[in-house]
Amino acid sequence: MKIIEITKKQNNEFVKKNKWGNMHQLSYWAAVKEPVWYSKRIGVVDENEEILGVAQLSFRKVLKNQFVFCYVNHGICCDYTNVELRKFLLQGVVDYARKEKAMVVKIDPNLKLGEIDGFIDELELSGFKHKGFTIGFGTVQPRYERVTDISPTEEEIFKGFDYPAKRGIKTAKKYGITFEKGSIKDIDEFYKIMQETTSRDKFPLYRKNFFKRILEEYNDDGGLFLTKIYPSKTLEIVEKEKEEVVNKYEKIILKKNQEEKLKNQKESCEARIVKLNKLIEELKQVQDKNEIILTGAITIFCSTEAYYLYGGSSNMFRTLCPNYLMMWEMMRYSKIKEKREFNFGGVKGPGAKNNSLEEFKKKFNSELIEKYGEFDKTLKPIRYFLFSIALKVYESIAELKNKLK
Repeated sequence: MKIIEITKKQNNEFVKKNKWGNMHQLSYWAAVKEPVWYSKRIGVVDENEEILGVAQLSFRKVLKNQFVFCYVNHGICCDYTNVELRKFLLQGVVDYARKEKAMVVKIDPNLKLGEIDGFIDELELSGFKHKGFTIGFGTVQPRYERVTDISPTEEEIFKGFDYPAKRGIKTAKKYGITFEKGSIKDIDEFYKIMQETTSRDKFPLYRKNFFKRILEEYNDDGGLFLTKIYPSKTLEIVEKEKEEVVNKYEKIILKKNQEEKLKNQKESCEARIVKLNKLIEELKQVQDKNEIILTGAITIFCSTEAYYLYGGSSNMFRTLCPNYLMMWEMMRYSKIKEKREFNFGGVKGPGAKNNSLEEFKKKFNSELIEKYGEFDKTLKPIRYFLFSIALKVYESIAELKNKLK
């Protein structure tokens, strides 16, 4: 075996077919991160020049190029059950990082915790330091993910969802919410949705060009998906429902014997009429609009997986549950793309506070996946030590500035 530099095409073809392949290992992701990061790709080949494993190394220079980071996003890509191969490729990563004068190499292998016996000990013996069993979003990539198995039939998948998810999907369909695959032409509308979401949920927002680059780079290996409401159409549906509820209510109050059961039905009708009136009023306010985008999401396809990368929702008509429909329809689309898993992306993990996002993802019969997390290998200890001190000083100054605002 030997290490060689490989092309983007060679790297991508291998990653897409490999069991441990991940969307972040594709050259498209490296291109999205340029020019802040630059990347190189290496591979292991046998005596017949057949590629056995690949690695994409991303480098970032800071403080006037005095300090160089090397990050191998989701680790190397190879048959991890081949001990000799994985060790050889990882050493190739370290050697190449030294060549680029990196002070540290960071990896976060695309492996479930416990998938490889003694893996942490193996890495630490080769000079990597495990950064711990973290929870939350304090690492480059969250250590926990939620993944739904979409290999069964659609009927079986839907049956496995929690009741709120099933109800939400049916509600969205009932009121005429539609799902479609958008295009890069919809980026402005998608970005408005993301602005609403980040403002509401209090988390940072990337620039619009970042999302545009993702769609441009991944092209057919990704997609922008949208749910829409057609106000006039939905208004007709709601008004018809209200008419039915009012008729039912009038029949109830005409009955002389108001038993407890009828009283409950009467109260239920009254409450429903109030909600429908409110919805009718909201729809009339936007009735002049042909359509309104309610949710948007970017999903990427790689190896056996569909990866829900970014998504957001409007503040409008949230009670009609467009988010639930979007997730379900993206799963159905992913099955057409012959994917076996739908990855909802990172979650905080067990015991974390303010975990409403995970609770939503959990409703789709998703499994909590725990990974090994991050490992760092320091190549230039003194330089890395000096940088760590400078970073702490910078963070302290930034924190003080925030307090003085």
